[in-house]
Amino acid sequence: HLLEALRFPTSTHDRDVYIFLHSGLYAERNKDRCMFSADIIIEAGHDVVRHVVSGAFPISQVFSAIHFGAYVGLYLAMREDIDPSPIPHVENLKLKLAK
Repeated sequence: HLLEALRFPTSTHDRDVYIFLHSGLYAERNKDRCMFSADIIIEAGHDVVRHVVSGAFPISQVFSAIHFGAYVGLYLAMREDIDPSPIPHVENLKLKLAK
């Protein structure tokens, strides 16, 4: 159902980027699902980035994916000239959970 929403809003198509994380440990069916989903997204006019996570074991690939996501977040913050260190929403959540 999420693929059906790709055509809206068209005004963001030039800014949207979809990131697919790939692993050699995925089941063949999941590899196919990622490949076909990325193709549909590209056909809808969006950009797709395919990133292969590294590591011989599942846990090392999990940490590789987390590491990649952290770098993406840092890059986006730097690109927008934002200091990523303040995290008021997380701090607020911690306060609420501490009660």
